[in-house]
Amino acid sequence: MSNIRVCTKCDTAFTLRSTLDRETRCQTCRGSRHNRYSNQSNQRAKALEWMDEVNDRLTSLEKKLLALEEKVNEEDVESPVESLIDERLKYKSTEMQDWVEKKVLKLNGRILKLTEEVEKVKGLLLKKGGYES
Repeated sequence: MSNIRVCTKCDTAFTLRSTLDRETRCQTCRGSRHNRYSNQSNQRAKALEWMDEVNDRLTSLEKKLLALEEKVNEEDVESPVESLIDERLKYKSTEMQDWVEKKVLKLNGRILKLTEEVEKVKGLLLKKGGYES
């Protein structure tokens, strides 16, 4: 086996790197697939383009934010919010008052029942003679 082969693409003779090498094309036809320096410069250029795009987007967002801040400062946003809060508080306070009144009525009914039962028990004890007030 020889260390020289003929390129299948350009028909020129080229030397193999080893006797086990299976290449069929010469170095010029194969090309440089792993040119890391050109890849790095391409990556650097892409990164710079991306950074420029990000900076442009950031400046446009800053301008929009400033415009919104000016608009919010010009308008009186607090008064509608305060009126909404007041309305909700009034509504909730009436709900709470209704709830408390229902609970008080229920407790009053229970207290009346308990006092009636206490009076019954007092009456029974007085009849038996075991209760002295």
